[in-house]
Amino acid sequence: CGGVVKGALAAAEKSAEDDLAEATALAEAAEKAVALVATDAVKSAREKAAGTIAYMHTAAEDMVQELYQDMVQAEKGTEDYLKDLAKQSYKAAMDAYSEIRQAAEEEARRAYERAVAAGA
Repeated sequence: CGGVVKGALAAAEKSAEDDLAEATALAEAAEKAVALVATDAVKSAREKAAGTIAYMHTAAEDMVQELYQDMVQAEKGTEDYLKDLAKQSYKAAMDAYSEIRQAAEEEARRAYERAVAAGA
C-alpha cells in the first residue's frame, strides 16, 4: 500500500512539475508576445512622432523662408521708398535752386536796368 501511495505522490509531483514547466513556458511566451506588441506600439508611436516632428520641422523651415522673403520684399520696398524720397528731395532742391537763381537773375537785371537808367 505504501508503494502505491509513493507512486501516486511521485506521479502527482511529476504532473505538478510538468504543469509548472508548461505554465512557465506559457508565461514566458506571453511575456515575449507582450514585449513584441509593446515594441511594435513603441515603434509605431515613434514613427508617428518622427513623422509629426519632420512635418513640424518642414513647416518651420517654410515659415522661416516665407519670413525671409517678406523681409527681403520689405527691404526692397524700403530701398525703393528711400530712392524715391531722395529723388523727390533732389528735385525739390533743384526746383528751389532754379527759383532762387531766377530770382537772383531777375534782381540783377533790375539792378542793371536801374543803373543804366540812373547813368543815362
